Amino acid sequence: MKVFLPANTGQLEEKKEWLQSNICKKLSRKGVKFGFEIKGAIGAQGVKTNLPFGIHLPYCFVNSIRRLDSRKLAGLLICEIENLNPKPDYIVLHGMELGNDKDLPSKEKRYVLRFGADEYERAFKNTVDVVRELIAFFRDHSVKVAIENTPLTDMDQPYENILQGKNTPPVLETHLRMRIGSLSKDLLALARETNCEIVHDLEHSAFALDFMCRCGSYSDLKTAEVPCELTVREKSLAEKCGIIIREGFAPSATFFPGIIEEEVEALRAKIYHITGSCQCGKWHELCNGKVAVHSPIIADDKNLARMMKFIKRIQPDEDLLFVLENDIPASKHPEMWTARSPNAQKESLEIFCQMLLDIWYK
Repeated sequence: MKVFLPANTGQLEEKKEWLQSNICKKLSRKGVKFGFEIKGAIGAQGVKTNLPFGIHLPYCFVNSIRRLDSRKLAGLLICEIENLNPKPDYIVLHGMELGNDKDLPSKEKRYVLRFGADEYERAFKNTVDVVRELIAFFRDHSVKVAIENTPLTDMDQPYENILQGKNTPPVLETHLRMRIGSLSKDLLALARETNCEIVHDLEHSAFALDFMCRCGSYSDLKTAEVPCELTVREKSLAEKCGIIIREGFAPSATFFPGIIEEEVEALRAKIYHITGSCQCGKWHELCNGKVAVHSPIIADDKNLARMMKFIKRIQPDEDLLFVLENDIPASKHPEMWTARSPNAQKESLEIFCQMLLDIWYK
């Protein structure tokens, strides 16, 4: 088993010190290995660590490398990764983003699709092509390529604006922001066509299931707004990806999405992205009027503990990797975020390691 921390290249030495705690040493004696998932720019200095690591490509990497105006810059990043010594264990990317218009839709239309099945199918194919290219490129370096599931929604104000302290008044509301690969059926179709690995982000799954089940924050989204008769292209896409796409409608699933354990069992990923639950004890984008994504792990997180017990039950002997994604600080616009301390990531590491010790190695 491995436990990785998210980090940029300038944080590696500081975060390596965290791994010298007593609880980390106890897990090390059990055979657990620690390392990093690198986010952000790599640069000429490379990744200076003797610990294993993976690399998370930019959120819209597939879009960037398929556009003429940004393909060169995206390609340079891949060359930087190729030049690393040692190489990463894996690289992870998200599926292609669709309908990324600059102007957000109106409040009444913010969950309505502005594209159809044809565009979704093209984006799926583009994602497959990019993943295949990456697998072929890194095959001789034994670097695995993985696709990560994504939510169907995002905040009206992009995270980068919040983190950079931009003065745009925050709007705490979600809107549709689709990428390829939100449900298990969609991800498994990608994996079949590319032979890639899967990274399962539990928080992203929870958001996607809430949307598709029209529950939680999306209980007011009418379930009746589903096309009655599908076109040939819509039906083909629905059968392959489990999702119904038609312009002017909210996306919906061809099956009734169940609990997150069913997604975990269907995917059986080798890499998991882990976050803490929000104050209500679940995974939500917004909780009590504040941003709750990437919440810290607290000692009594029954939701996460339940999931860890389930993963152990279905994958007891597999070499799994858990990446702690409690990496969004509340230093910018602290009034927007649910409660989290300045040391949230370090504290989350300690609590998660104790959870692993109690659940996996008791």
